[in-house]
Amino acid sequence: MKAKFQSAAAIFPARLRAVRDAAKISQPALARDAGIGERSVRLYESGEIKPTLAVVDALAKALGVQPSDLISGK
Repeated sequence: MKAKFQSAAAIFPARLRAVRDAAKISQPALARDAGIGERSVRLYESGEIKPTLAVVDALAKALGVQPSDLISGK
């Protein structure tokens, strides 16, 4: 049986949205707290663009989670 594997890039948009929603943080507030543009947050959540590791780290800090929480399917 083959194990299913999803790349971090495939998991990230949904995880970012789920963690942000759970934290009850708006996209504008997350963008401000992470020091990035609001449009970038929207594009990351839609999967249209992929973040750098520095951006993943900034988003995780703003959300109060570990970066691995945003790129892991667990």
